[in-house]
Amino acid sequence: MNYNTGNLTINTTTATNVAIGRANAGVAGYVDGQIAKVLIYNSELTHAQIAQIYNAKCVALGLSQASASTETLAVTTGLSSVLRTDTGDDPNWTQRTVSLSAYASRTIRLVWHWTVGSTGPTYQYDAGLDNISIDGNSYTFESSNQSFQTTTSNTSTSAYNSASWTSVPNSTTAGRWNRDSGGTPSGSTGPPSGQNSTWYLYAETSSPANVSGYGFWLRSPSITLSGSPGNCTYYTHLNTAGNGQGTLRFYVDVIS
Repeated sequence: MNYNTGNLTINTTTATNVAIGRANAGVAGYVDGQIAKVLIYNSELTHAQIAQIYNAKCVALGLSQASASTETLAVTTGLSSVLRTDTGDDPNWTQRTVSLSAYASRTIRLVWHWTVGSTGPTYQYDAGLDNISIDGNSYTFESSNQSFQTTTSNTSTSAYNSASWTSVPNSTTAGRWNRDSGGTPSGSTGPPSGQNSTWYLYAETSSPANVSGYGFWLRSPSITLSGSPGNCTYYTHLNTAGNGQGTLRFYVDVIS
């Protein structure tokens, strides 16, 4: 479906649903510059981009423009769109940063999906995750799995809502995320140690997970964010022994 805003058309089937203004007395598309709000659902657009869309509509109708601070951000419950994607072969722990300001005061889970690549020996696609931080919550996995959960079978990016979950085990079991230390069973794959410690989580891609496209879900316990949660940071170790095609996606599951 396309939403026509005068001089801009916004496609609402791509997880972006932008509604501008209100209909008034049969004059479709009328925008009241004083009360119009921009609503954005599960979108990767920034506040600045939404402001541009809103202001462009106001200009087209000869109305006063609004500042970015006048926007209202509405977030629906459920799994967000992809908030960050990392691919390639990276044998070092690397910090990733994602703004979660849009989820202020919400109860959420942090969610990752790892997909095995298509080149080279697929058993070498072990991916590591460690030292996660958000809004005063820290997850280093030194004493436990900290209530993280994993899927245990091949689960695609479209199957989150129907996925089966279990507590992340202290093991090297294939086809799931594990809590581990000291390196993975296969040589030249996965992290040799934690980012700044001993323990970490990693996806084990030995059989039956040594198949191109095999998918692993991982999620945190529920977290209630403050009114100013800022950024979520986490470290990834995407050592795929030079194969370079695994994909790690980050999402948020909004509970309430």
